[in-house]
Parts: sequence; structure tokens; C-alpha cells
Amino acid sequence: MNRGADTRGNRGDEVAPQADGVFVRLWTRRPVSDRQIEVIDRLDALEAKGELTDVDVQTWPDKVTLSGHTRHTDVIRAYESIREWADEHDRTISPPFERRTVTSLVGRTEEVLSLPVLCLTVYDDELRGVFPHQDGNRVYSVPDFLDAFEMASDPAQVDAMPVAPTD
Repeated sequence: MNRGADTRGNRGDEVAPQADGVFVRLWTRRPVSDRQIEVIDRLDALEAKGELTDVDVQTWPDKVTLSGHTRHTDVIRAYESIREWADEHDRTISPPFERRTVTSLVGRTEEVLSLPVLCLTVYDDELRGVFPHQDGNRVYSVPDFLDAFEMASDPAQVDAMPVAPTD
């Protein structure tokens, strides 16, 4: 598991890995909660069993400025890739990604992007899935994907957009 250092180039560039198999990148905010640790532990276990080729954990802030200069270009590149995936697959990522315009007390206007606590991107030869996302009224969370991936008889064949769970 890579934590905080991406060996594939610029952090967060959201390009597909060179290795065969399923690769995931988990974006998370600090401080890390029990829920986040549980997800990281599940990803570690899947990687240890060889069901994931690589797991990369990165941190991002609560929000980033989209207008003007920002030191978080890696996060903005990741967001653009995630947004493009959602557009191509007729999915919604807002919420938890929220864009809004804010005006400071001195009258400066900026576009700000609020980021989720957890976001998982799933790759094989290309970006296959983003969690969380929404399809109509159904929200697919990071744990939803992990549940489907862990239960599959052939995890490499799990669609990154799982079907709704049966009740």
C-alpha cells in the first residue's frame, strides 16, 4: 500500500496504473476517523490477498479553491477526472463534491470545492468507478463497492458500479 506517495507520477493525476489487475486510490481527509481506518484496513486485506494489485492512499483538505492560484493542483486534477467519469457514466457526484462561489469580507470572489471525507477511484486498464456517486435515487458508497468486491467469486470481474443490494 502506498500512503501519501504515489509511485506512478504526480500525486493524484488519476492515470491508470501500469500493472495488470485492479488498482484503487483512496482520497481521505484528516484527522482519520474509525470509519476511515476501517476502509483502509479492508483495502489492506484485499491487497494482501492479491485481489487488489495496488492501493494508494492520499489525503486532501476539506476544500480547495478552484479559481485563481492553488497549491492543490493534484486534488483539482483528481476532481476533474472524477467529474469526467461521472459525466461519461451518467452519474452524479454532488453531493458530496460541492462547488460554490464565496465572497470574502473584502469583496474577493472565489469558486470553492468541498471534498468528501472518503473517495475511492477504481482502475483496471482505465478508471472504472468512483465512490461515492449517485445513480438516480441510489447512492453507491465506498463500503458498497468494498462489500461487492469482497463477495465476488472473481474480484477482478466486479463492476465498479454494483447493482443495488437485495433486501
